[in-house]
Amino acid sequence: MNKDFNLASDENLANFIGKCLYDIDIPNNSRARVSASLLYVALEHHEAIIRLHKLKLSHAAFALSRPLFESFARGVWISICATEQQVGAFIKRDELPKINRTVQEIERNPTFESGTIGRAFRTNFDYLCGLTHSGMAQIQFIMFEPTMASNIPRDAVFAAVGHAGALAALSAMMILNLAIGATPKESSTKLLEHLKQWQLSRSAH
Repeated sequence: MNKDFNLASDENLANFIGKCLYDIDIPNNSRARVSASLLYVALEHHEAIIRLHKLKLSHAAFALSRPLFESFARGVWISICATEQQVGAFIKRDELPKINRTVQEIERNPTFESGTIGRAFRTNFDYLCGLTHSGMAQIQFIMFEPTMASNIPRDAVFAAVGHAGALAALSAMMILNLAIGATPKESSTKLLEHLKQWQLSRSAH
């Protein structure tokens, strides 16, 4: 990984998300609690990806890209798509639909009818599987190096961190939509503004 890669704006995004979610009140029902919990896992993956890249452990960071997407998609699906019976089946038997069906059902909801999530899934998911399961997507950065050192292009790190940041922001927005009271609405507005600044900072690279 290039030594000059700057993750400051990504760290700021993670920190800002943490502040927005601090001490919010999630309704005490199974759907809200399960959804928020899954989305929280996605946020931890995001923060871990940033920290691992900073530690020059980029292969470990790449491996979290698929779990981040799946945690996000499952959290959204539980929130806006699942029936009460399906929520119960997950709690009691850890049953969830396959990820492709999960994404399809999310896309049918007006909140995500633009198709962005589906296009991202269809374009990138096989690649993300390769990152998680040590396919060529992972080892291509090692196997051709004479010293078996990793030589990950800056653009690959930049894209992976951007993917993680976008999903983290969406996860945080979904959690805030679940929360009770006026504070989450104010935090949603502030997060959207911060997200615009994050996107601008990335476009400058």
